[in-house]
Amino acid sequence: MLTLYIGSRKILIRDVYNNLFFKVLAMAYEKDGKLFELRMSAQLPELNGVEVRLLWWKYFINLPVSSKLQTGILNFMLFKHLVKDDSFDCYSFACEVAHVPQHDKKFLADYWELKPLFLPKAGDIVFFSSEIRKNFFHFYHAAVYLGFGRYLSVWGAGGQFEVATRSDMKKGFCAKKTYRAIPR
Repeated sequence: MLTLYIGSRKILIRDVYNNLFFKVLAMAYEKDGKLFELRMSAQLPELNGVEVRLLWWKYFINLPVSSKLQTGILNFMLFKHLVKDDSFDCYSFACEVAHVPQHDKKFLADYWELKPLFLPKAGDIVFFSSEIRKNFFHFYHAAVYLGFGRYLSVWGAGGQFEVATRSDMKKGFCAKKTYRAIPR
């Protein structure tokens, strides 16, 4: 079982392609009763299921993880986590979780229906952008809502898992809008 822990401490990471900085939450996983930082890890536990635990004040809360999200997380950890695959990014992860065929972002409208995001539910796919104008959608980032204001995504091409708040992602990507993305 892969147990991911999301801390409350924010750390600053850098997108080397765009030279932008982002605030994300510290993440770790448990193996043999010890916690290890997820970003640098090569020694993963047996991957046969996923649970996500959020540090909330001084307690850990188990967040709901749908079977689709579990599959997406496990596939990423098994096949992308330690391999720098520049073809796999936040949008690829969103497609993986929603079971949408992988495709170029320019065909986004063919695969996704976008709705304004008001109250996200655990498992919702969320897109960050400037706005939608006359069938034009300027895509910045995709993430999966975990609950308690936390979003899971792959940051950058060939990037790693990161967890952040919506406001930190909007600031980091200079996004004005967030949309709930529903597979067609």
